[in-house]
Amino acid sequence: MKKILSALLICSLPIMAFAKNSDDHFYVKNMYGDVNVKYATKMGETAKKYYMGLHADLSFLNWKNKYSNATESGSDDFSFKSVLGADFVVGYKFDNDMRADIELGYLGKYSESETEYYPDPEKSEFSMAMSYLMANGYYDFDNGLYVGAGLGLSMINVTIDSTWINEKKDSHIAPMGALMFGWSYDLDDSVSIDLRYRFALTHGNDIKIDVGGDYLKTEMGFIMENTLSAGIRYSF
Repeated sequence: MKKILSALLICSLPIMAFAKNSDDHFYVKNMYGDVNVKYATKMGETAKKYYMGLHADLSFLNWKNKYSNATESGSDDFSFKSVLGADFVVGYKFDNDMRADIELGYLGKYSESETEYYPDPEKSEFSMAMSYLMANGYYDFDNGLYVGAGLGLSMINVTIDSTWINEKKDSHIAPMGALMFGWSYDLDDSVSIDLRYRFALTHGNDIKIDVGGDYLKTEMGFIMENTLSAGIRYSF
């Protein structure tokens, strides 16, 4: 009887081992000692599938404003104008290599004013604020580096104000594409530091203002964005 009970106990050890601490570790007794089965079976999987993150963003924007009316035209170049913003992401990990997320961000607000004194004093102000919604896909390397691409929509709010014309506001939605690379470092199995660079491209507003019998038209053209982000990511 004791031999039968001993045999049953030995046979049940693997089952007991799989059941014990099933959320953390799996062990099986064999002739070589303890084997961590969870590590062996989950090398190609990700235990925590979902994540969310929050980043602070420093962006440098490049674009050109083209101005025209009935008799003349001109342009201004805006190069590497800096703005501060933030973004929030919610994502899903397909495995240890591939993941995707939805990103909602506010790029920041840029404003610039100019005063002319000839022939009469005139002050004009231009301001632009941009927010966006993007779907991103990433490939993660083993050393923490990653690359990615995104596609979504930008919303650009532009305000033009001048001494001689009424304030004009315009909101514009345009397609937006991006390429990214970055580096993440795991503080533990749930929290990671995330550093990222992104190059993005979208199109700005076209605004036409009626001034008596004349008009003033502003065409913004393409907006190039270079953004440095630093934040934290939480997996669950």
